[in-house]
Amino acid sequence: MTSSDNSMGQSTAPSLAVQVARHYYLDGWTKVAIAEKLGVSRFKVSRLIDYARESGLVHIEIREENSIDMELSESVRQTLGIQRALVLDTATVDYVTISKVAADYLSHTVTANATVGLAWSRSTRALADNLPTLPPCTIVQLCGVIPQPAGEEHNVELVRSAAHNAGAKAVTFYAPLVVPDPKTADILRKQPGIREALATCNYLTTAVVAVGMWAPGESTIYDALPPEQSALFAARGAIAETCGILLDRDGQPLHDGLEGRAIAVTIDQLRRASDVVTITTDAHRVAAVQALTRSGLVSTLITTSLVAHRLLQ
Repeated sequence: MTSSDNSMGQSTAPSLAVQVARHYYLDGWTKVAIAEKLGVSRFKVSRLIDYARESGLVHIEIREENSIDMELSESVRQTLGIQRALVLDTATVDYVTISKVAADYLSHTVTANATVGLAWSRSTRALADNLPTLPPCTIVQLCGVIPQPAGEEHNVELVRSAAHNAGAKAVTFYAPLVVPDPKTADILRKQPGIREALATCNYLTTAVVAVGMWAPGESTIYDALPPEQSALFAARGAIAETCGILLDRDGQPLHDGLEGRAIAVTIDQLRRASDVVTITTDAHRVAAVQALTRSGLVSTLITTSLVAHRLLQ
């Protein structure tokens, strides 16, 4: 023991412990280097490090990235009656963070020769950027092009980007999501390229869809339609929208809604998919999420704890 060790009074311990802790935890110094710097023994350094932790001067927190609240996830799963729920252990989360959870989920569930459908949303746009390499599979565009603000990619670019990152085959088509009348939609659906892409949706194993709330600013389709049409569907009970499918509060599709005019995957094709995934971070869209899960279309929900608690209420 050095003379400095013997002369170290208890009153100096906290300040010295802070100095030692900074060098050890923040600067990455070894105990020997700290001892030489301060002129004390390495045993004294060890005791000061222990003191810093035990006294609360140093607080060590291990945070698992993208951690899932398993208990809350199970409560949501049971309440909504779906196959699985993945609830991030955080009230607020950005699109990138939740997309990483979705990407990790797909990396464990997508198998070789799978057909994965992708619909445009801010969450799926982030998902495409974070997709890891998947087993050899096909990623297919689920919906026609939706008008986007200048500079934002549309459905075709989204699917191509996702397929590139995943090492998958991309199946895309150029067509608007909603056209003025069923006759125009029928003509477009028969066009080569569009016909093949929509036929690929017959073999969906996984589909990642968006959930839009039927309200201004909450659904790209709502905003794209003439105001009187959007208002008419709202008056008829539309509360949620996905892939051009309008749903009421009970999850029932609106008959004579947009399905006759939509260039997109059909509700029957989605029902045949093994896994339909939706991602949401928006607590104010809880009613739309409930409608979508009540429809029986969704099997997997990926969301945050704030949304989860509101769903349970």
